[in-house]
Amino acid sequence: MDAAVSPLFAPAGIEGVMGYIGGPRATRVWTVSDWLRFSHLRQFPIYVPDLNADPVTQAEEAVSKAKKLGWAAFMPEPERRVIVFDTEALTGRAWYAAAAAHVAASGFVAADYGSLSVVLGNAAELVIAADWIGGSALPPVPAGQTIGGLQWEPNVAFGGTMVDYSVFTPALFARGGVGARHG
Repeated sequence: MDAAVSPLFAPAGIEGVMGYIGGPRATRVWTVSDWLRFSHLRQFPIYVPDLNADPVTQAEEAVSKAKKLGWAAFMPEPERRVIVFDTEALTGRAWYAAAAAHVAASGFVAADYGSLSVVLGNAAELVIAADWIGGSALPPVPAGQTIGGLQWEPNVAFGGTMVDYSVFTPALFARGGVGARHG
């Protein structure tokens, strides 16, 4: 699940959470306390970039924020930690390639989250696609890209906030951090 405003606990059956660590377009950033509530779950940090700003500077900030919260760089494969870039309905193939390359050089793996109708336009190797019709009309996935996650149900009222539900492949799921975060 993911949520702009972290619920006080996870819905039943949830094994992982995506939460916001920052970025120029982030409307809210999860606090350390927000992350600590989910120490027993796989955790996936989301950075909300501005595709009109420098991709390397933003990738550096995303990596710095992930490290500050306790995600380790250069984990052995196949568990190298992921940093999710929330590009929503924006495309910028060159921007994403530069940001993802810097994230990789810094010891993490980049994933691009966005609407299925546009996210494949960024040519990300790893994609988390929002497709609220449940994948009934998945387009062909171009060579070199993998849909590792699918957000299939948005804006579900839970615990005083709204959460979105997603499913991940085992390979993407293994890239989430587990354990206490620190400031």
